[in-house]
Amino acid sequence: WDDEETSPLFKAIRKIVSGNKVDAQHLDSAYKSGCTVFLTSDKTDIWSNRIVFQELLGMLVIHTEAEGAILRDLASASAQQKN
Repeated sequence: WDDEETSPLFKAIRKIVSGNKVDAQHLDSAYKSGCTVFLTSDKTDIWSNRIVFQELLGMLVIHTEAEGAILRDLASASAQQKN
């Protein structure tokens, strides 16, 4: 990670996740890759700030255990669009 260039939003992301560098790096990497959905098992720093991240990064943050139905709906809608 130390040789990876961060996005212009990295500092804001890190502030939101209470300084947690690893969480910030994961979110920043997903943002730089153009991800629109971010899956997490972390309800504290990441999922609890899902609305902020959706506004800042344009990513839907889904808690894998609690919101599995949302994930299934997204996958189903994506598959239907391809047909």
